[in-house]
Amino acid sequence: MNLSDLKTFVAYNMLNCLECSPALLGEEKQRIFEVIAYIQTPNKQMQLSLAFNTDRPFTQQAEIIMYFNLAGVPKHKIHFVYPKGADYYRTAEEVA
Repeated sequence: MNLSDLKTFVAYNMLNCLECSPALLGEEKQRIFEVIAYIQTPNKQMQLSLAFNTDRPFTQQAEIIMYFNLAGVPKHKIHFVYPKGADYYRTAEEVA
């Protein structure tokens, strides 16, 4: 999924939330954030999960918040999810 797809889902109020979780990229083990968009379908019990791709990976929470706010995604729909060992789940509003 790219930015124009995301803007369409936001415009039609189909975006349920974005989940951002830490990941390691490549052999250098660069720390990045993977972003998954959850899209609502006509069947309320089913959602599509789409990976969001950019030309370069996200490396900071602030970068994610700014990028998606400029795309029209409300802060309450951006969630940061951390590995099981870290006991916290925060929204972008709490991070900002």
